[in-house]
Amino acid sequence: MKYGEARYIFENEIKQMPTGSTWLLFDEEIISILNTQGVRDSFVSFGLGSNTVIYIKGVLKLFYYYIRQFFLKKISYSKNKPIILDVNRGYDYKSIINFTKLSEKDINFINSFDFNEYMELERVSLTSLYCSFKYLFQCYVVIQKSGLPCKVKEIARKNAQQSVPAFSYLQSFFLSIASNFNGHIYTGGALITLQIAAYSGLKCSFMHHGLMGFYYPGLIRGISNICVYSRDEKQYLESIGINSKISVYQTTPIERKNHSVIIFSREENEGVDYQIMTNIVQMFLKFGYKVILKPHPRVRTSTYMESWCKSNNVFMIDKNGKKQGSLIIKEERPSFVVGVFSTTLCESLNMGVIPINARGSVEENGINYDNSPYNFDNRCLSWEFESDKVYDILAKKDDYSSILNVLKSRVHGGI
Repeated sequence: MKYGEARYIFENEIKQMPTGSTWLLFDEEIISILNTQGVRDSFVSFGLGSNTVIYIKGVLKLFYYYIRQFFLKKISYSKNKPIILDVNRGYDYKSIINFTKLSEKDINFINSFDFNEYMELERVSLTSLYCSFKYLFQCYVVIQKSGLPCKVKEIARKNAQQSVPAFSYLQSFFLSIASNFNGHIYTGGALITLQIAAYSGLKCSFMHHGLMGFYYPGLIRGISNICVYSRDEKQYLESIGINSKISVYQTTPIERKNHSVIIFSREENEGVDYQIMTNIVQMFLKFGYKVILKPHPRVRTSTYMESWCKSNNVFMIDKNGKKQGSLIIKEERPSFVVGVFSTTLCESLNMGVIPINARGSVEENGINYDNSPYNFDNRCLSWEFESDKVYDILAKKDDYSSILNVLKSRVHGGI
């Protein structure tokens, strides 16, 4: 069963669970099961023995966290400056800085995956740690006694040995700073950590870095603001009852466009089909367009890609991946943007530039690009099915502005 076909049959049960249970359920595989399973299991299991092991190992982990913090030197930080929970990608926080108009010197940065960085800012008491652990363990037991799918409970049980004590520490940390912290907490990826901070009484904003995936009703609670890239995503979040203030990143349309096209590459095992890319390049070169390629920031540019660019008269820019896609579009002012299920295709349309989805052999790579509320089929020209439309625009047979308006509004594809 595909996303959207299963009714939210577990929605009411999840909404009645304590907030801590939703943190333990916030797992990509669990969300996939909840979104696609349309019937309840006939058998509900509950293993008492495994819970004892989880409890004992969790308590031992608490002692480790408590002792560990005293071996780290405390660092002073401003309690009036916002905190950004970085997810260590090197570029995820730039959207937050652009949105808030703050400079890096005005922000407290924490690597959300490195507990040492939390411990260097604040020490928590053993009593606080145990109280949080007791709460989280009870939340875990609620999941195991629930009517959720057996597979969901199995995943939650496997994760619990790490997640219950880890979330207990995070809750203790945020509770300890909540009384005298006057700033705001932002992240572009650490959504569970942000929800723990929100539950502890702190003002929190989730600034999506990249297009979002599907969630499940009741699993996002307490966040003040959520910022997304598209109206499709905003409407989806509203449709599943998210109570946060939901905003769409604001962009400035590009009025005067150059006779150029930018290709935003993915990693080469994520659906890049060089034959398709070659066909696209040849069409644009035929009409005298300058073709530019921007490598993906997560990986080093391969020798093959560099060779391909040289042999196809493609100009490569920003090899080090330091610039955001939206900034490159703003600087280069292209007439078209090409990508493979890329966030830049959404940003391109928002900026008034026609996006082309060069979908390759993604099925062969086993990659699921349907796991997003953003409808690429409606919002982009598909090279697979609409390359003739691209040709007609280049040949002046179709009006550029009219096609752009259709992409912004169409519902079921087709022009």
